[in-house]
Amino acid sequence: MDGDLAETLAHPAGFGGAGACATLLFAAPDAGSRLDALRAAAEGLEGVRVGATAFDGLLVVRILGGEARSVRNAYAALWSHLRAAAAGLPTRLPRLWEV
Repeated sequence: MDGDLAETLAHPAGFGGAGACATLLFAAPDAGSRLDALRAAAEGLEGVRVGATAFDGLLVVRILGGEARSVRNAYAALWSHLRAAAAGLPTRLPRLWEV
């Protein structure tokens, strides 16, 4: 990269000053139909900014936050939401995440 890396990362088109990020992908023929509900679920999340889009059977969610813990909590909430909506399973995390 050319120039000041911190300035590039702080730009709104990049990380917008976020200290942590995550990307959640959901692939299914009906992925686009999950977009509005996922955006609604993201509205109540604190300490993060969430953007989501869907195309060609893929739902892409970007989570940015100042702290890794906030990003992890948001990822967990949205992943659990998709798990319940798409598979009809309980809204909970895999046991591995309970460590």
